[in-house]
Amino acid sequence: MKGRGTGSLQLLNRRTGQKNIAGESIRASRLELGWTMEQLSNHIEKKTGLDLSIATIDKIEKGKRSVYDYEVVAFALVLGRSLEELLAGVWIS
Repeated sequence: MKGRGTGSLQLLNRRTGQKNIAGESIRASRLELGWTMEQLSNHIEKKTGLDLSIATIDKIEKGKRSVYDYEVVAFALVLGRSLEELLAGVWIS
């Protein structure tokens, strides 16, 4: 049984080739803070203990890698954003 909105996400992924919907918001939030990917990686490790490499962050921001739920939580915590803010960009038109 499909969940509500599942068809829309499948269509989005087929159309854009993106593996996540948070990458663009993560990148925009990072740049708004004036941080490099290295700085973001360091902040995430200090605050959450999660080790995300620069290469991994780059792939997430570009939508070339899926992002796990606990990683989205870490990004939200470190970037000072809500989960909704990181995930909502794709739904706002």
